[in-house]
Amino acid sequence: MLANVSDYSLRVTQNKRQRGILRKAMELSTICDLEIHIVIFDAAKNKKVEYKSSSDFEVDAIAPTVELEYYDNSDYDELMNKFTKKEQLKKIQEKHA
Repeated sequence: MLANVSDYSLRVTQNKRQRGILRKAMELSTICDLEIHIVIFDAAKNKKVEYKSSSDFEVDAIAPTVELEYYDNSDYDELMNKFTKKEQLKKIQEKHA
């Protein structure tokens, strides 16, 4: 019984986080006028969820012409430090402006 509760809780958390990621992608696209393409793949369910900010946006069409930043889970600490330092610098600049 406990495993069922844990599985249910995990599914609920996964669904909430997935909706949150998609909502943030939509907001980022709208507020910052960015083209966004996100793919979420659940191997256990063999299910892919895909969001594109516009139907005609194709990542493959722009890939050869743009600078690429690629991140995976092993880059988590580096990525968090990168954003934290930028945020701290911005706060310092705002404080002294």
